[in-house]
Amino acid sequence: RNYFVQLYILNKNPELATNQANPNDTLTNSKNQSKVPDSIYAFDNKKLRKAWDNFFLSNKNEDSSQVPELYLKDEDFNRRPGKMISFFQTYNYLKFSKKNFLFGAGVGNFSSKLAFRSSGVQNFGSYPAKFRYSSKVFEENHLKTFLYYFNRDASKHSVLNYPPSVYNQILGEYGLIGAFLFTIFYIGYFIKQYKRLTYGRYLIIALLAFLFMEYWFEMYSLIVFFELLMLLNLKENISLNPSKVIARNLV
Repeated sequence: RNYFVQLYILNKNPELATNQANPNDTLTNSKNQSKVPDSIYAFDNKKLRKAWDNFFLSNKNEDSSQVPELYLKDEDFNRRPGKMISFFQTYNYLKFSKKNFLFGAGVGNFSSKLAFRSSGVQNFGSYPAKFRYSSKVFEENHLKTFLYYFNRDASKHSVLNYPPSVYNQILGEYGLIGAFLFTIFYIGYFIKQYKRLTYGRYLIIALLAFLFMEYWFEMYSLIVFFELLMLLNLKENISLNPSKVIARNLV
């Protein structure tokens, strides 16, 4: 609700942001502010375009070892859902170099449950202290985004703000090649048998939506049930139409 108010009400009616508000109001973006600054919401199209362009500028210099990251201020985190910011960070990382674009950062180095666990973030599970590690690119991107919202009040602790997403994981850690293989050999396996599916057709659509929300392939939950239901649906089709299967095999 708060994000819809910020994105669709205050942006279109900046005069509302100048009204005095309770310091504890979630729309103030800060415990020490009594109102939302005009500058965060009120800008014309030219300013919006400039801000949007600057949002994609990476922190590059002549040092080839520089880690790709976005220039982000508190107002950027407050104005946009963290999940959206995380996808901007992934995009910025991929376009930083051909190597990043094709191969990604590698397992546990950009965006995954493993990356959080190995960094010592207890919310994602324990990890042996002597083996803890964290890649620089992870620290400057998704870990930074997660910690920003995690260290705020409970209203910010939401799937809308945290970066976990299968799409972030596949693109950030395996690059375009990994995303291509995932699409062809996993999603493609079920798409190929689309005509044999009934409720499975809708499960595929639901899965693609749920992949935005978590690192599901690192959990024994959603993916396990999805695959069981999909394989059951395929088996049901074979049981109900044995003649079609026999005819197909003869051909």
